[in-house]
Amino acid sequence: MAEDLEPLSREDRLFTKGDDWSNNACLNSTADGWGTYSHGYKRAADLLIEHVERTSSDQNAVVYPALFLYRQYIELATKDITYTARRLLARAGGRPRGHDIRRLWADCRQLLIEVSPDEPVNDLDELTRLIAEFADVDPGAQAFRYPVDSRGRPSLEGMRLLNLRSITYVQRLLGHSNPSTLLSIYSWVTKGEADIATTEFETWLGEEARALYAA
Repeated sequence: MAEDLEPLSREDRLFTKGDDWSNNACLNSTADGWGTYSHGYKRAADLLIEHVERTSSDQNAVVYPALFLYRQYIELATKDITYTARRLLARAGGRPRGHDIRRLWADCRQLLIEVSPDEPVNDLDELTRLIAEFADVDPGAQAFRYPVDSRGRPSLEGMRLLNLRSITYVQRLLGHSNPSTLLSIYSWVTKGEADIATTEFETWLGEEARALYAA
């Protein structure tokens, strides 16, 4: 494929659109990009793992971006679920900051219990365990980005082998397989936010109609 590329020229640009429309990605195409970003990170990681499973190759290289992308998904999804749960509970506060997924999930978990107090917490406990395992290996979202930390120490010291089929655990954490997964919670809570948005729109529409009638 590289042989077919023309030499670089002054006309080349990185961030531009092209005539081959199927390769043009639409940016800022939604009112709130959090869901699009987080889904993109997960989808990219899924594709990397699928490549390894299909070809039995490149596992030593793609393990790092794949795990980084999965972790990034967990972080963004958890922040967005927290924000949405706060809206459902009529609580102040936007999306939380920071990269500590253990703390982020702990806060999110408590809000989910308050949103739906009659639901069992056993499924949430499994999510808590898996997120904690991820946080133990990569507490600051750096271990799969750089081979060393800010002090020059090996990022994944002591780890030698990681069977990428163990990513099945991550996929269970993120996927659609049962209602306790993070992605299913994401969909459920987002639906609740959509109901709020519909109510707010109907209220606004009623006020606009009354104002127009009064005029």
